[in-house]
Parts: sequence; C-alpha cells; structure tokens
Amino acid sequence: MLGPGTGAAVLFGAMHSNFHDRDPLWRLRHALAGVTLALLLSVLVAAFAGSAIGDATGGDYGRRVTIYLVLLAYVVAGAVVLFVKVARHETRPLSGGRVFTWFASLWLWPVLLLAAGRRPPG
Repeated sequence: MLGPGTGAAVLFGAMHSNFHDRDPLWRLRHALAGVTLALLLSVLVAAFAGSAIGDATGGDYGRRVTIYLVLLAYVVAGAVVLFVKVARHETRPLSGGRVFTWFASLWLWPVLLLAAGRRPPG
C-alpha cells in the first residue's frame, strides 16, 4: 500500500520539480507577470495621455485616437524589446516595486536601450 512518503509521493515530487526546471515559461514567470501588469497599466495611461494631449492640441476624436494608437504602439514595442532583453535575468518575485520598474521601463525603453548599447563589453 502506498502512502505519504512512499515511492509514489517521492516520484510525483521528483516529476513535478523536474517539470518546472525544464519549462521555459515557468522560468520566465516573474518577467511575464511583470511585463503584463506594466503593459496593462501603460494601456490605461496611454488612453488618458492620448485624450489629454489630443484635447490640449485642439484636436477632434480622430486626433485623440491617433495619439493613443501611437502611444500604444510605443509601449507595446517597449514591452517586446524589454522582455527579449531582460526576461531571462528577471528572477526576483513580483512586487509592487518590480511592477513599477517594468512600467517605467516601458515608457523609457529607448533611453535604456541606448544606454545598454553604449556600455563597454564585458
């Protein structure tokens, strides 16, 4: 009869642990969660910013939508670039501070990309 602590439990534990060690999405879970939450917040900020900038420039609905779409494309491109560049190094658990860092990085990604390109190799 198999019970806790016997072969079946040990085998299941080994299979479960081994599965997570080989699953690339599991290793990227902190980065995926961080970039997803930051992107969600950025979509909301882009909507408000698009509306405010469109209204401030005396634009109509079409101008506000265009500004929103440009901002949205900007942060989505930032999410892709940042995820590709830093996801494999992101191992810290998700926190409010980490989400804020991802959020700020989505809006500042060209600066971060240029700074990384100017860093000496090594």
